[in-house]
Amino acid sequence: MNQKITQYVDGLFAGLPHSREADELREELLANLNDRYEDELALGAGEEKAYEHAIASLGDIREALDGLPGAAAKAFSPPLSKPVNPLPWVLGALALVTVLVGALVLGFFAYQSSATPQPQAPHSTAGSVPEALPASSAPASGKLNGLAVQKEYAPDEVTALELELTYENVTLAGWDGEALKLEVEFHGPAELAPKLTFQNGVLRLESPKNVILSPFDPPRGEVRVYLPAGACLPSAALTTTSGGISLSKAQIERLALACTSGDIRLTALTTAQLAAASTSGGIEVRLAAEAEAVGLSSTSGGLRFTGDCGSLSLSSTSGGITAAGHFSETSELSALSGNISLQGGGGPLTLSTTSGRVEFAVEFESVDFQSTSGNLKAELALPLEDCRFQTTSGSLKLSLPANDGFSLHYATTSGQVKNAFTGHSGKGKGSDAYGSGGPRLEFSTTSGSVTISQQ
Repeated sequence: MNQKITQYVDGLFAGLPHSREADELREELLANLNDRYEDELALGAGEEKAYEHAIASLGDIREALDGLPGAAAKAFSPPLSKPVNPLPWVLGALALVTVLVGALVLGFFAYQSSATPQPQAPHSTAGSVPEALPASSAPASGKLNGLAVQKEYAPDEVTALELELTYENVTLAGWDGEALKLEVEFHGPAELAPKLTFQNGVLRLESPKNVILSPFDPPRGEVRVYLPAGACLPSAALTTTSGGISLSKAQIERLALACTSGDIRLTALTTAQLAAASTSGGIEVRLAAEAEAVGLSSTSGGLRFTGDCGSLSLSSTSGGITAAGHFSETSELSALSGNISLQGGGGPLTLSTTSGRVEFAVEFESVDFQSTSGNLKAELALPLEDCRFQTTSGSLKLSLPANDGFSLHYATTSGQVKNAFTGHSGKGKGSDAYGSGGPRLEFSTTSGSVTISQQ
């Protein structure tokens, strides 16, 4: 159990009366935070980063704490012993001052906006030194509320977009303007606002690192990027911890996305290479044109993909997978306990699941299916090459169209094998042939049944 997490949770309950309900809630929070911490470590995060993500995932639990017996009689106070972050104390002490500071900041920002001439066209900032975001309106401390920042760049100057954010949602979309436009809105402590740099064609927006905030008033923000219609951004890498990512009608040559708890939604996307990963959020992708390679992965979120590509790789632990399209080279779909649904066709297909159900209506060169207890129900055009279907206790049901022939080879322990094309029925080890021969269909199961029917 992580000691810092224990200290953090103890601090949350320090100002509350002792009760059975409080003990149960404390133990539940400890278990959830430590589980999240271990998950982050397993995904490759360092100890500090894993701790940050775990605390950030807690969200606002003020209502839960206020509902504890006797809590209403005592005002909640920040952690008293070994506080992870003194920021809640500072915010409480400056609560009244913040209002005045905010008024001064807004007034100064309005003055700067009116006093500074606005550019009439996108201007070149390539090679400029890094600039803080926002340079003129962010106080050294205090809170930013609805801060609006706009930057415009000539699209041919930007060769890469890099967003590494913690609390912000990201929207990237095509628009009718001629410039690449960036908009940032942030609600939270000024020291947690993202910082902007633009050097050598790389436009980068990054959240501060190693800063922990009380979960009772988590920051939030919106980052919006607009790409001119017809312009193709060479490269983009977007990551956010608690926010989501949404893209629509964008053209990006190479695109990499990652979320911890947010969802990823991509519609009408044109890209050559796409890689997207989410821990607990879902991923949905709809391509507007054929891509070279697509890889999507999620731990507990579902995956939905529609489009054509050369190679496709979809992987989920407990979330379901739904895919439709043509995958000319290879396609690999794997789920631990989630179900898989597939429509389309292409080159060799590999499917694997532990307990999830698999259904597909496809036309692939070959199929390699492996499962422990998951059932398979497939409507399949006759493959051009040999296929293998293997399960322990799941049933295998394969439906084939009228064809010139195939050979059936099977091995079962107690499962029954039936081939509607020849009327063959058996169990144990055996083989059967239909027509003039053709691709080899190999089935292996322990207790599951095998059925080959006619479409």
